[in-house]
Amino acid sequence: MQTIPPLFRSLCQIMPSHPYTNLPKHAFWKTAVADLDSRQIDLAWKPKAPITRATKIITVGSCFAQHISKSLKENGFSWIDSEPAPAALPQAEHAKNGYGIFSFRTGNIYTAALLKQWVMWATGKAEQSTESFLDDGRYYDPFRPSVTEDGFSSAEEMLSARQTTLAAMLEAIKQADVFVFTLGLTEAWLNKDGFVYPMCPGTIKGTFSPENHIFHNYNDMEVVTDLADTFDALRSINPNLRFLLTVSPVPLTATASGEHVLTATTYSKAVLRSAAGYFTQMIGDTEYFPSYELITAPVFKGQFFEKNMRSVTSEGVTFVMGQFFKAIGVVSVVATPDISLVAKEVISSVFETTESGADICDDIILETWSNKPIDDAEESPNILLIGDSHMGMIAKVLDEQHIRYAGGATMNSSDWHALRFDLDEEKLFLPHNPEQKARWESTYYASFAKSMPSSGKPIIITDVGLHRNDVPSKDFFEYLDQIYGPGPHNHVDANHLHHYLLMSRRTHLALLCKFMARGYSVLVVTEPPSEPMMIDLCTMIDSFFCDFYRSVGFSVFSARDWIKELGGMPQEFRSTVINELTKKHDHIHGSPEYYRQLTKEIFSRFSVTPQYR
Repeated sequence: MQTIPPLFRSLCQIMPSHPYTNLPKHAFWKTAVADLDSRQIDLAWKPKAPITRATKIITVGSCFAQHISKSLKENGFSWIDSEPAPAALPQAEHAKNGYGIFSFRTGNIYTAALLKQWVMWATGKAEQSTESFLDDGRYYDPFRPSVTEDGFSSAEEMLSARQTTLAAMLEAIKQADVFVFTLGLTEAWLNKDGFVYPMCPGTIKGTFSPENHIFHNYNDMEVVTDLADTFDALRSINPNLRFLLTVSPVPLTATASGEHVLTATTYSKAVLRSAAGYFTQMIGDTEYFPSYELITAPVFKGQFFEKNMRSVTSEGVTFVMGQFFKAIGVVSVVATPDISLVAKEVISSVFETTESGADICDDIILETWSNKPIDDAEESPNILLIGDSHMGMIAKVLDEQHIRYAGGATMNSSDWHALRFDLDEEKLFLPHNPEQKARWESTYYASFAKSMPSSGKPIIITDVGLHRNDVPSKDFFEYLDQIYGPGPHNHVDANHLHHYLLMSRRTHLALLCKFMARGYSVLVVTEPPSEPMMIDLCTMIDSFFCDFYRSVGFSVFSARDWIKELGGMPQEFRSTVINELTKKHDHIHGSPEYYRQLTKEIFSRFSVTPQYR
């Protein structure tokens, strides 16, 4: 018998050896969570088998599953649409009638029990319910009540349409490679025959009956059993089908359990997460993607929820799907023309410009708001300026010419960009900074609190949402880091920038829409094209915003196009201001003459009739 050498035996006794000794970084809270910015967290999920754009994917489930469907479609995956909309149906009517939302035209499938019911019907393993809801002479399917906006002319027509969907489901199952199901709820309503509804009768269609309708809150083993029965049925049709489970991060809208909705939500999500985890451990070719954790984990501090703390923001969806695409090794790019951005060069050149610009902006704001004459007229002026220092420069021009107006440089560019304000039902928005809040309230009472002007079309001139000099700064590249992990990002295209701009400017757009709702026309003015670097990037940003704002219904004045018509930026339009801190020229603003000519051009092109003091 071979003996262990004494020296080796003593070393083994000294050296620590246990299951945690050589675990990877993602196994420890400190290295995987605490030491990282939340957007850098990588849940280290990898699919058991490759998923590519050629992989045929079915998506069904709760509301959150709709985001998965949309993201797969937008990124060129082979997402299965088993029942495309009829060619004669207008695009605007597709979603209202259940088309193009999930792979099956079933509407939302919140519970594993309802998914089982649909699959058993499609595979012929269970008898269908013939129940229908009658509402104002039209028939609606109780098991997908919102899938047809106008219902059906008869119960027979309703059942025939359902049969079309079940046949389409069966064909989709046969050809699919991956079946993605997003678990949403444990609470459900059943009829006395045991059929599962997606919604309580009476909430969308039908009439609630305590005698016929039964509430049930599923437990984890019931969910596991329903999933097992469902996947067995699916595999009987397609033996090679793989399954991917997710759990919706969206809380319950309401609970019929008798519990507080917060505790009811906790129960529901805990059961679903437990069932998904157990099922994927026990069943081969089944796995779990952690979309629930990526939204709800405490480390994310609720940043991916809307103000109602229920709806997931588009930024949250992008973050989740970015992790998914990264894990499967696919770059999430919509088919748009490539516009190359050299990330390293932009990063190294932009910070100094942004910081120095913020210093100058603060000075201009203070200057344009100090000693402003008070307008005691009963009517509001027909010109309202809202924005950053560029609006402050236009305000100085209007002061020179004794033109009535309200507003000016309400907040500096960095505050607009960082969303240091809240939307408000009465006063439209409220800056966080007390001085800026006072400026805006002064503007509000000089304009919106007075009667509308009786002469001259009321117009808001603004650059809210532009802030070009902030956009190509670190925020955009931090956004890319969140989606793809730390850079460099050498294959960035226009779609990435456009998505970031839309995502980061949603609140600004909502504010501009509020202005329009108050009866003002909105004129968005881009910044002077005086940048010394990143010209292609800034041009692309300007072009995107001009097209986007026009599509929303705002008027747009492109300063870049205007300067192009002049044959280039005249020397007298260039600022001669020197920043005392950096000892460099102000490349963000134009000269006073630039703003004089800009104001003249705006008045001429958009028929602005000034009112004089």
